[in-house]
Amino acid sequence: MTAVYTSLSRFEPSFADALSRWASVTTLDADGALVNGLPRYAIFRAHPAMPTTSSPAGRFSDQFVVWVLSELPEKLTPGTDVPVTLGVRALRPPEIAPSLFVHLYGSPTPYEGGAIWSQADSQLCTTYAPHLWRTSETIIQSFSLSVPEVLPDGAYEIAIGIYPFPDGTRLPVTAPQDNDHDYVTLTTVQITSPSQSRNLSQPHAQP
Repeated sequence: MTAVYTSLSRFEPSFADALSRWASVTTLDADGALVNGLPRYAIFRAHPAMPTTSSPAGRFSDQFVVWVLSELPEKLTPGTDVPVTLGVRALRPPEIAPSLFVHLYGSPTPYEGGAIWSQADSQLCTTYAPHLWRTSETIIQSFSLSVPEVLPDGAYEIAIGIYPFPDGTRLPVTAPQDNDHDYVTLTTVQITSPSQSRNLSQPHAQP
């Protein structure tokens, strides 16, 4: 599918560069009058190249399908940020304004009495009314999940879920499997504090 976008360069000077991560971008037109070296507006044609033919991370209430578009780490240290970019496609015109959360869970999970160690929540594509979404479109949104500076070393899950704004009741997970807690685990990461990492790397004296 080919799409056409109009960008106001003053407010989004890097629009074409950001779009080119996911599509082949051609400039169709641009205002000849420059402001600070940039046209006041530009019109782009984009042919999507995002590989949504790969297996999705999850399906929610048979309304939305989510893909992971960024490479997720296997190891982390406290005090760092994890960029998580997701692609969301509606299987039918949405009847809700969907919001998506990215959470960091330890063991036990919050549903077993544990804590939510970090979260990043956002309503999806607030500049584009959900009832206008087409089933051939993919909404791309990035999140930054902050790892606390102080937390126990161990294995943690990066999990996602979808809920309607402002209701907050999560949509059930219908794939890859039903989940009573209505979230999908994207990956498991090992979090180790720098001091512990140094201790593990030091040779131990033999008795």
